[in-house]
Amino acid sequence: YRDEPNAIERAETKLSWLKKSGASFDRFDFWWNDLQPQPDKWKWDKADWLISFYEKHRIGMLPILCYRAAWMNDPPHTREDFKEFGDYVSKVVSRYRERVKYWEIWNEPNIPTFWKSPSAADYTKLLKAAYAAAKKMEKRVAGIEPAKGRQNPNGLVSNLATCQRQVIADGQNSLRTNKTIDLCPKRNERDQINESKCR
Repeated sequence: YRDEPNAIERAETKLSWLKKSGASFDRFDFWWNDLQPQPDKWKWDKADWLISFYEKHRIGMLPILCYRAAWMNDPPHTREDFKEFGDYVSKVVSRYRERVKYWEIWNEPNIPTFWKSPSAADYTKLLKAAYAAAKKMEKRVAGIEPAKGRQNPNGLVSNLATCQRQVIADGQNSLRTNKTIDLCPKRNERDQINESKCR
């Protein structure tokens, strides 16, 4: 609804119900092709508004860095694709590093709706590129995490647990960190995120 004339009213209604439910965090998309419609062009108006909107309402944010660039036909799957995605992550994290602590990489990459021909191997490469890019721009990033869908259409789903194990297994060499990727970071009460995102 973000492009509709009543987008602000609908967002206010959503946040009202969110607060009534007792939730302290919300997740939302930062579509790559929206933020970077061309290789040399960036559009920040919607993203800036969203960040300020959640800050105004004192709701924690989990932006989803997701989907392919406007000039791509498929999800990232080549070395150059992963590099470009990392550059996108760097640009976004750098802009909001004083305001956002947690980032989600892609939405449900284990179902074809969001990743055509799901591939745990390719998603692992994407996740590692994103983590390295985020940490390079902001050391205080608290967590980079994937979100898996529960659907299992026609047996085509890649096992995201395999992806997670692969990241943890070889992450120390590729990311040069003792903790590899923090798939479910420990959080204090103030920063609590719905733990269902970590299962």
